[in-house]
Amino acid sequence: MTLLKSFFRQSLYVFLLAVIGLTGLASFRAEGSDVVFWHTMNTEETKTLEAIVKDFEKENPGTKIKIQNVPFSDAQNKYKISAQAGKAPDVLRSEIAWIAEFANLGLLEEIKLSEADQKDFLKVAQSYAFWEGKNYGIPQVTDCLALLYNKRILREKKVSVPLTMEELAQTGKTLSAPKEKKWALTFNPAGYWAQVFIWSFGGGLIRGDDSSIHIADPESVQGIQFMIDLMQVYGVSPKEMDFVNGYNNMMTGFKQGRYAMIINGPWSTSDALNGDEFKDPENLGVAVIPRGPKGNFSPVGGHSYVVFKGSTVKPEAIKFANFLSETKNQILLAKNHNLLPTRQSAWNSSDVKNLKLVSAFKSQLDVATSRPVIPEGGGIYTALDRSVEDALSLNKDAASAMRKVQKQWQKLLKHRKNK
Repeated sequence: MTLLKSFFRQSLYVFLLAVIGLTGLASFRAEGSDVVFWHTMNTEETKTLEAIVKDFEKENPGTKIKIQNVPFSDAQNKYKISAQAGKAPDVLRSEIAWIAEFANLGLLEEIKLSEADQKDFLKVAQSYAFWEGKNYGIPQVTDCLALLYNKRILREKKVSVPLTMEELAQTGKTLSAPKEKKWALTFNPAGYWAQVFIWSFGGGLIRGDDSSIHIADPESVQGIQFMIDLMQVYGVSPKEMDFVNGYNNMMTGFKQGRYAMIINGPWSTSDALNGDEFKDPENLGVAVIPRGPKGNFSPVGGHSYVVFKGSTVKPEAIKFANFLSETKNQILLAKNHNLLPTRQSAWNSSDVKNLKLVSAFKSQLDVATSRPVIPEGGGIYTALDRSVEDALSLNKDAASAMRKVQKQWQKLLKHRKNK
C-alpha cells in the first residue's frame, strides 16, 4: 500500500508538471554560475528589487541573476512541484509559512548564519526559518496586521482611536452611517485576518509543539462571533461582503473615505497613500489593534530567502540570498515601500526611525503572535477561509463553522503522520 501511495503521488507530480508547464523550466536554467531567482513582489517592489540585483551583479561580475516573478497564489505549489522534479530555482523568496513544509520534504539547503547575523535578525522573523533544529532561510521582511485609520474622519467625528474591542464596537457607531454606505471598520473576510479576533479572545490555531488543534475552542468561536456582531449587532461594519473581492473592496473603500478604519499590513500603506483620502500622507494613521479580553494580538508574517537543495550553484545562490537581505537593502525596501526590516541594525538606522508608518508598525510587531511552524502551516488557511466566509455570511453559526475547520485540520495533520 505504501508503494502504491508513493507511485500515485509521483504520477500526480508528473501530471501537474505537464499541466502548468514546468517541464519547460529546463530551458530557463542558467549556464555556469548564473543564479535563477523566483520572487512574488508586486510591481513597485519589483523595481526596487531589480535595482538591488543590479548592485549585486556589479559587485559580482562573474554571476548573472535570472529573475522570474511568480504570482503569490501559485508560488507555493509551483515551487514544490518543480523542486520535486529537480527543476526549482536556485533562490526563492518564500512566504515564511512555506519553509517548514519545503524543509520537511528535503527540498531546501541548510543555511548557516554567522554569529553576527544570528544576533542581528529579529527572533520572531528568524524562528520561521528553523525546522528540526536546522536553519533554512534568510529573513528578508517581516510584517503583522495593525489598525490603519483615517485621521480626518476620526477628528471630525471627535472619536479617539479605540484601544479595546469593546470601544471599537461602541464608539464605532459614531463613525458609521449605513444609509450613506459609510462604516467605522471593515476587514478582509479571510482566515488570516480572522486570527486577530480569534487570538484576542483567547482562542488558538494549531500548537507547534504537540500539533493540538484549538480552532473550535470556545474562545476561538467567541472571536469569530465578535466579527459577526460587528456586522450584524453593532452595525459598525457592512452587513454584507463580497467574499471574492473582499481585500480589494476594503482597500478601495478606505482610500475613498467610506471606511474610517481597516485592519491590514505594512505592504498596504503604499497603496493607501495613492488614494484621494491620503493625498496628504499625514492623514494615514497606524495603531495597535484594539485589545481583546486576552490582549493585543496580530499574526506575524513575512518572507525569507531559501536555497534549493538541488542547486548546482549553491555558493553563488547563498551569497546572493545574503546580499538581498543586507541591512542597506532592507533599509531601501523600508524607505521605498514601508516594509518592515528583519534586522535590528536596520531598525536602529536613522533612515528607518524617521519613517513614521514603519515605526508605528513596530509597536504592533512587538506584541504580534507567531503562526504554527509546522509543514502544514501554509495550507491551514484553505479550510479556515471557507469557514470564516460561512460564518460571516450567516450560512453557518460560528461554532459549527469552526468545528468544520477542526475536522479538516485533523485530516491535514493525519496525512503527515501517515506518510
